[in-house]
Amino acid sequence: MRAVCLWQELLSEIVGTPHEAAMKREDWLEKAKDFLEHSDPGGGADSLRQAAQACGIGYESFRKKFESATGVPPGRYVLARRIERARRLLAMQSLTNGEIAAMLGFHDEFHFSKTFSKFTGSSPRDFRRQIQQSEPAGRGGDSAI
Repeated sequence: MRAVCLWQELLSEIVGTPHEAAMKREDWLEKAKDFLEHSDPGGGADSLRQAAQACGIGYESFRKKFESATGVPPGRYVLARRIERARRLLAMQSLTNGEIAAMLGFHDEFHFSKTFSKFTGSSPRDFRRQIQQSEPAGRGGDSAI
C-alpha cells in the first residue's frame, strides 16, 4: 500500500493536479495570444511558428490546440486582431488607408480594403462615413479619407 501511495505521489508531482494542468493550458494560451498580439503584423506563418516555439509546442500541434481552445485558427485570430486595430485607427480619422495598411502589415491599400471588407462587411471608407454620421454635431473630425 505504501508503494502505491508513493507511486501516486510521484505521478502527482510529474503530472500535477487537474487544477495545475488547467492552469498550464491557460498559461500557454495566454502566452500565445500575447505573443501573436505583439508579433510582426505581416509575419504570417513565421509568426505562428515563433509563437508555437515560444509556447514549447510543435507548429501543427499549436495550430490544432489554439483552434480547439479559441474556436478559430491562429492565423485567422491574428487577422481578426489586425482588423480590430484597423477599426480603431480608422476612427481616429487622421490616418490615410494607405498609412493604416502599412502600419498593420498589409501588402498595400487594396489588400487592406479587401480584407477589411471581408471581415466587417463594409469598406474602410464606408466605415469612416458611419463613424462620422454617428458623431455628435459640432464635434467634427478630419474629413473622410
